Amino acid sequence: MEGVKPSAVTPSKSKWARTLSKVLHLHTAPTGIVPDDGVQKVKLGETDEWNDSKTTKRLSQKFDGLHDEEVEKRMALEALTAKIFATISAIKAGYAQLQHAQSPYDADGIQAADQLIVSELKKLSEFKQCFLKKQYDPSPEYSMLLAEIQEQKSLSKTFEVMGKKLESQLRLKESEIIFLREKLDDSNKQNRLLEKRLNQSGQLFVLDNLHLSGLSPSHFITVLRQTVKSIRSFVRLMIDQMKSAEWDMNTAANSIERGVVYWKADDKCYTFESFICREMFKAFHLPYFTLLGNSVPEVKKHPQVFFERFMELKSTKVTEYLAMKPKSTFAKFCRTRYLQLVHPKMESSFFGNLSIRDMVSSYEFPDTTFFILFAEMAKRVWLLHCLAFAFQPEASIFQISKGCRFSEVYMESVTEEAFLSSDITPQSEPRVALTVVPGFRIANSYPTSVKDPTFWRNNEIPPNLSFKFNDGSQLRLLLANANDNPDFGFGFFTKGNNTNAFYLVVVKFMTIYHDVPPIVVWSANRDVPVGEFATLELRDGDVILRNEDGNIIIWSTETPGSIARRLHVDDEGDLRLVDNRHTLIWNSFNHPTDTLVSNLLEDKQYGDCSYPEVCGTCGICSDGQCSCPESSGSYFRPSNSSLGSFECAQVAPLSCQDTGFVELNNVTYFSFVPQLLFTNAEKCKKECLKNCSCKAALFRGKLITTKIDVYSLGIVILEIICGRKNSHAPGDYLIDILKNKVEENELASLVDESNEDMQCHREDAVKVMEIAILCLQTNLYKRPTAAKVVRFLEGLTNVEPISDYGFLTMIHIDEEPVATAADACYVSPITASVLSGPR
Repeated sequence: MEGVKPSAVTPSKSKWARTLSKVLHLHTAPTGIVPDDGVQKVKLGETDEWNDSKTTKRLSQKFDGLHDEEVEKRMALEALTAKIFATISAIKAGYAQLQHAQSPYDADGIQAADQLIVSELKKLSEFKQCFLKKQYDPSPEYSMLLAEIQEQKSLSKTFEVMGKKLESQLRLKESEIIFLREKLDDSNKQNRLLEKRLNQSGQLFVLDNLHLSGLSPSHFITVLRQTVKSIRSFVRLMIDQMKSAEWDMNTAANSIERGVVYWKADDKCYTFESFICREMFKAFHLPYFTLLGNSVPEVKKHPQVFFERFMELKSTKVTEYLAMKPKSTFAKFCRTRYLQLVHPKMESSFFGNLSIRDMVSSYEFPDTTFFILFAEMAKRVWLLHCLAFAFQPEASIFQISKGCRFSEVYMESVTEEAFLSSDITPQSEPRVALTVVPGFRIANSYPTSVKDPTFWRNNEIPPNLSFKFNDGSQLRLLLANANDNPDFGFGFFTKGNNTNAFYLVVVKFMTIYHDVPPIVVWSANRDVPVGEFATLELRDGDVILRNEDGNIIIWSTETPGSIARRLHVDDEGDLRLVDNRHTLIWNSFNHPTDTLVSNLLEDKQYGDCSYPEVCGTCGICSDGQCSCPESSGSYFRPSNSSLGSFECAQVAPLSCQDTGFVELNNVTYFSFVPQLLFTNAEKCKKECLKNCSCKAALFRGKLITTKIDVYSLGIVILEIICGRKNSHAPGDYLIDILKNKVEENELASLVDESNEDMQCHREDAVKVMEIAILCLQTNLYKRPTAAKVVRFLEGLTNVEPISDYGFLTMIHIDEEPVATAADACYVSPITASVLSGPR
């Protein structure tokens, strides 16, 4: 706000202004009108104290020699001028108050300021009239004193308003500072997240708040990446020392692994890395690592103990830990591994002496760069071992044999052109030259349900829930129907190598062949694929799939505001949205779609005949029509012709004596019924006749095309391993051949010679054949369940040895089986005959 500035008076001014200007020019310093903070005011003396005697004396001296009338007139004009400037100061204060009341808006303050300005303007008008009419104040001394007081009050009010305005601006600036600080914190947080994404290995500090109950494969992967990074740092230092000592790198690499031809000379570093890993991970599968001959029963494979060891060493510097605990288990591991890894000739060649070796042998750990880098590597390997045995069951380690076929599903190449075969010819199927870093397997644990709210981003699914199959397709799993070995899963799926077209699907896993892509049974966005950064959110009872930008809804369950709070996949592959009481709100079965699998149709129609007893207990349903069983005699008659209420009434009640069978071909019946194994149709009928509660005998015969029981699973496995189909021709029956090879202890000779992968893993192939033989046992109750077979194949359960292979001698049924009862489906002649329950 600008003050009132004095300006020259021009002839165009009003008469009042010219007169006022003349009055102002009458004053001279040090008294009169002087500028002060942009406000013109009258100073009547050197002091702030006033009294009538001093004022009279000063004025008498000022106007000495003038006539009394003229003196009175000039004193009156000076008093009038003082009043005018006091009023102007009041207007200025009112204007400042008016501005301050605008923000924040103060209606009462605005009204008070407006009234003040109006009243002061009226005073100015009154002063004008007094001047024109020459109506002067009879007590100029008193009026001048009041004017001075009024002006000081106005100035004080102006300064008060300006102070409040400055305080308001200060608070605003403070708010801006707080906002900018919060914005800076958010930016720093985003930068940390971005840094974490750029550096997938992460740092071990991310595991500071880890608990054993929250341990997951992603934590193991984090430590593994840090371990590999540390190993490669040590390898680089070791190679630099070799070069400084003028080692022949070709000779050194060939002494580790012979017969490897390198595409580039620098690729020899992977051979040295392979050697370091082989030495450092030796005995990794044993719980005590270096204490091979000792056992401590009280902590044997105790996850809590290994987890505590991990947390203890993780947050401690390795040099400090070795100094504090030079005889600890980790110190012993560090000592043993150094003496095994660094040969005396190597150390002498590098440093000209064996001082490091001598110190380590006596449990003194030097602070040289070489040893500190080794100790850091040893620490990472030790932490990885502790974490592996903190899992239940513990993580396992494996190596890939040289010459095996390279598989992108289970392996990762260190470089795309690192190794070629020894004859340097392009290979249609690349082979493994050597294993650089061993592989690890952790028992899978999949999420089975989530609660509202939950948020997923397609490209942020943990590595242990991301799968790549042999055709290049990928699955990023969000949910599964079981924690271990699930049958169904829900997640983002892309077919082939197209990473820009993901579909939100429910899949059926292939439980035997894990590298085979799953079967997609339901898709949410089959016509509108999404990209890498698409999101899925369960919030406020609704499941919403959005595009990469998040501003377009691709698909949703359309249940916003519902009481749905949980999403899961059931054992039948149904994606279900339920409330806290598991009441169904939405499910995928009620919203069928075309799947990504060929020949699967949208909303498959099973027909009315698929429902139990749609034509009564004894009726037959065919193409939606009901009828009674046809026979030469009148045993049944229809009692109602309409579907759903149709019933076949028995002409005469059945008894346990003098009972026969009406044979029906190609008729099925679904129910849970007792089974008899390895019999024919006639024996099946006799067994039913012996049981008075049995009303119908069901015989299943002919060849199998989809082998779904455990026996058939064993046959399928044998056919795959042997590379031949099971034939019933004399002399070519697979079971007979298998029995002969078992007796001759030559099972390995049955392994398919055309399959190089199985030939490479012949010992594992024989173990799989033994698992298949368990499925062929004559006694149904001695056969393993399908779930147990899967655990056998995955190595999670040990296979029980077979003491007697006599059950492989099968009784062949020469006659062609005939479907003779209500469930004539096509299965193997060595399958069960089924006795029904009461109808």
